[in-house]
Amino acid sequence: MIPVSHAMMLEGSDHEPVSRPSELPVTLAGRAAMWLALAFSVGFIINMPLVAIFGRIDTPEWLRLILPAWGVTLMIAGVGAGVTAAYAALRNRERSWGVMIALLPGAFAIMFVLGEFLVPH
Repeated sequence: MIPVSHAMMLEGSDHEPVSRPSELPVTLAGRAAMWLALAFSVGFIINMPLVAIFGRIDTPEWLRLILPAWGVTLMIAGVGAGVTAAYAALRNRERSWGVMIALLPGAFAIMFVLGEFLVPH
């Protein structure tokens, strides 16, 4: 029996090769999802000290108005990363680790936004 790698198929075989995940995305949607997820992750890490420093009562009003805009921008990047990663995985059959990991910030952002609207506080 001849072993079949994912790059070749036996002649006369009707079976598709098994797609294995690559490291970096190869499609445009996959690369966009990876970069959006990276922007969301870096922005979320930067967000924690920003809220701690500028979220106080004695902060000027104009500076406190920037924080919600920053948060909305982060959520748009997170949801965009998740939607683009889902599109790349389902429609373009992208199987890279970057796209699969980009689904996580998207799921987090969607759960966060749903939690804001569904759970009153």
